[in-house]
Amino acid sequence: MAAVPVTAEIAKRAAVLAWRDLPDDLVERTKQCLLDWFAVTVAGAQDELTDILVREAMEDGAKGPASLVGRTEKTLPSAAALINGAASHALDYDDVNFAMGGHPTVTVVPALLALGE
Repeated sequence: MAAVPVTAEIAKRAAVLAWRDLPDDLVERTKQCLLDWFAVTVAGAQDELTDILVREAMEDGAKGPASLVGRTEKTLPSAAALINGAASHALDYDDVNFAMGGHPTVTVVPALLALGE
């Protein structure tokens, strides 16, 4: 029997996962990280770095359906992931807390939002 690729196994498990299946402490930590990400992204959305990336995306014809956090412009999903990710890092804050090692939200959420939208 052939081994199932890791990505396929993760996708299979994720497809049947529901919030009710997750431990309460994990759900709470996830909410805290998402709130923290959103707050720093809204603040970073007005940074000069974000302005430059938005102008460049628009000049390159990347207007599309994906939202930019804290802004009115909409871009292609690929541009939105880049711009929202950059806005998340613009002020150099990250979702760090004692309950979680690392700060993955900035690298994951912009892509998920762009694709989900």
